[in-house]
Amino acid sequence: MSGLLFQHCMKLTEGDYVAILQPSKVRGWRISAIIIIGILCLFSRYTLVVGIALICLGIIAVVLPHLVPFGARSNFKGHRYLHQKLTYGVMEDGLWIRGKDLDARASWHLLVTWRVLGDWLILSPSGIPQIYLPISKMKESSVYDKILDLARKHGKEFGK
Repeated sequence: MSGLLFQHCMKLTEGDYVAILQPSKVRGWRISAIIIIGILCLFSRYTLVVGIALICLGIIAVVLPHLVPFGARSNFKGHRYLHQKLTYGVMEDGLWIRGKDLDARASWHLLVTWRVLGDWLILSPSGIPQIYLPISKMKESSVYDKILDLARKHGKEFGK
């Protein structure tokens, strides 16, 4: 077994979890832009139908998350392990997550995807929960580049 590179202990709240996974400012700007373009399209009879469709899409994007239980809030509520204090760790030969009721480990070759969202490096291995690592703390420990290199070597960047 290789040496420990980094570990981080935290208890996520629902708000923390949503903030990590859903950068709300970007989403809000996109929805606002769609609605504004829709309103502008209402001023021409040639684009009236497009305008109505864009406004409807914008309204659906705003209202639907509150009506249908999906997304980050629903995931947080459904995953009981997220409600407890967890320790996330990275070693040269694998990733792990430990809590009161959870102890899971995976080798690096089981990493499926990784992504950077804000100050978080999120590693998604096969067979265990996602690993959430704060980039600022990894940089303080001078291990961020090494961990990111391991992620790039063994997994695909999410969405690429």
